[in-house]
Amino acid sequence: MRLTVLVALLGATPVAGHTVPLSRSATQRYTPPLYEISASSLYEAGVQHGTLAKQSIQAWFAGGDVQELVEFVKGDGAEAYKALRQDSANAYPMYAEELRGISEGADVSLDLTWIAILMIELQNLLYANAGPCAGNRTSMQHCTDISALNPGGFKSGYTHGHNEDWSTEVGPLYYYIKYTAAPGADFASCGGLAYPGSLIGWGPTWNAHGIFHTVNTLLPRRIRPSGISTSFIQRDAICGFRRGDTVDEVLDGLARTGWSDGASINVVGTTPTTAGIGNIETHEDQHSTVRLSDLMGNDSHCNAYKRLPVDQWVCPSTVTRQQLLDSLAPPRSHADVVAILSTPETILRDITIASLIYDSKTARLNVWGGTAPATTPPLYSWDLATFFDTPTANSTTM
Repeated sequence: MRLTVLVALLGATPVAGHTVPLSRSATQRYTPPLYEISASSLYEAGVQHGTLAKQSIQAWFAGGDVQELVEFVKGDGAEAYKALRQDSANAYPMYAEELRGISEGADVSLDLTWIAILMIELQNLLYANAGPCAGNRTSMQHCTDISALNPGGFKSGYTHGHNEDWSTEVGPLYYYIKYTAAPGADFASCGGLAYPGSLIGWGPTWNAHGIFHTVNTLLPRRIRPSGISTSFIQRDAICGFRRGDTVDEVLDGLARTGWSDGASINVVGTTPTTAGIGNIETHEDQHSTVRLSDLMGNDSHCNAYKRLPVDQWVCPSTVTRQQLLDSLAPPRSHADVVAILSTPETILRDITIASLIYDSKTARLNVWGGTAPATTPPLYSWDLATFFDTPTANSTTM
């Protein structure tokens, strides 16, 4: 007996094999569905997205993380919200249209949809004085990334792993999206983890060229109350129309100026012609890029700038995680990355909603729903090189 997790609605159809066996889903804390969408425009894709995920979007927008920001933009955050929205829409009008489609499909206000997608910037502005480390603001202290090369270097294999941390509130509500560009479409196919009502690109995302990225939120003490949202820049760098063919091209897209905030983005090439791993740290108009080399062997990130000289908040959870990683033997295999991301309490936390691990030896991206990769089977296993093929029989779940 199998549990189909794709929904057929408004042209969004299940893909052969994209199912989760009950024996697998039973081992997961969360079982996010994968929604498949084919469209000719991002507005049309957004309408389907909003309709499919309507219940999750409405629940997320009614929750504490979003409603706290609703109150902020009614008062002290009003001008910043208007500027961030205008600057982001002016820079990338096609994603503003996608958000309009999402809001219409989900039957929620467009303002709520924008407030949610600007969450990173608005939270940093809201807590500019008190800081994100105070109280129980764990949703701002999130994500761990680990890259590892096998002892023989890239040619012998490499792994990139990511624990997606947010709040337990969003755990039952997030999902995966697969946008397939129909013939003649004015956008590129794109897939990834989606927070309810958000653009793909904010979290783990991949494109039709076999490029995969993960995002590690950073906490600068100062950000612009204007400029372009992280979610818009990240989405366009990896899934912009006729963009994102290589790791370097994605890194170049992320290196643009005009950010309101900043981020640490890990970019992974998953095909023989794109193989490689790069990391970029950004803040406003600054950036620092490094390509993982055979000499380096590994890299990690835990919500703190490591190369850019940015005045930042460094929360206790960041210090604890990075100290643990630095105390361990350097990871040099897929098994090492799996074991580290499964470390209870420190790395695998109550707020971990997903783990995603790409292994070049198997050429697959394995995905878990908040449980230890070392002791539970993946919820999904996808071949990113064929993910957007039709039918996608060889990118099925277990």
